[in-house]
Amino acid sequence: IRISNKNYGNLPDYLFSNMTIDQLILNNIHLVSISQYAFYDIKLLKRLQINENKLTSLNELFQSFSSISIEDEKFLNELQLKKNYLTRLNLVFPPILKNLIKLDFERNRIVFI
Repeated sequence: IRISNKNYGNLPDYLFSNMTIDQLILNNIHLVSISQYAFYDIKLLKRLQINENKLTSLNELFQSFSSISIEDEKFLNELQLKKNYLTRLNLVFPPILKNLIKLDFERNRIVFI
């Protein structure tokens, strides 16, 4: 699924609930926040791009993954967050991200790791 060049601002709860999505691209949709249950019960997501948005923190994104079973061995092996407004990185990622192979924070405003 590709959603680009729109003005959403927020990903609401249950937006992708019970959907099987291999690749989700949410580029340049003016995201400022992600609701806690935006990715509730999403299935088989391997690649997530949230590039060219206005996210300032990873906390909401990571919290939105909390409803996904950590037994899902196929969940998310690529995460891109290029060209956002991230300023801090917490190097303690949630267990659900254990399969990450590629992580890209290019062109953010990271000053603290």
